[in-house]
Amino acid sequence: MDQAILISWNVRGLNTGARRDAVRVLVDDTRASLVCFQETKLSVISPDVRFTVLVNPVSGEQPWWLTTVYGPQEDADKVLFLEELEAIRDDCQGPWVVAGDFNLILDPADKNNARINRRNMARFRRTVDALELRDIHLHGRTYTWSNERSDPTLVKLDRVLTSVDWEETHPHCFLQALSSDHCPLMLQTNASFRSKPRFHFQIFWPKFDDFLEVVTRG
Repeated sequence: MDQAILISWNVRGLNTGARRDAVRVLVDDTRASLVCFQETKLSVISPDVRFTVLVNPVSGEQPWWLTTVYGPQEDADKVLFLEELEAIRDDCQGPWVVAGDFNLILDPADKNNARINRRNMARFRRTVDALELRDIHLHGRTYTWSNERSDPTLVKLDRVLTSVDWEETHPHCFLQALSSDHCPLMLQTNASFRSKPRFHFQIFWPKFDDFLEVVTRG
């Protein structure tokens, strides 16, 4: 299986030469196959904050869908954003990857303090479960964003979600963080090494017909 490298990064603006140089170096160094930027702040680029493309591997492997997102900050818009994810899934059947800055958390552990909007967190979790998505474990960092104060708020806002069938065809994928605030995420679809994987129970698993048989056999 060929290796593909996906970079997802909230660049927080590409208007300066220094930031564009940093992006160019990152892409060159990682030899990325796919690059997803959020919050570019460039007027020549479409203002849409969600893009979906069909990825056709050159090796002839099964095509898969890639959606890159930049989630809204207002609560009312977050509800619409989650509904839109469900609509995208209706149109994009088959293996699917959703990557980007969601501006939402899935779990209290995604934030370093107790100031959590639990209603939004629960909505996000319900959507992820309804769409039967897996949150790929992030190596290298616990959080992806900081307000950079003396007593900082740290949050995991950036992540990669995948469908079960995508993960089945890419069992050796590896997700890591590359740097600091709104750090770039690098997903390798066929990494040559992996840390010992963590076990994450997904709430939708019991819906599969062979769930009890697999658990018993395991």
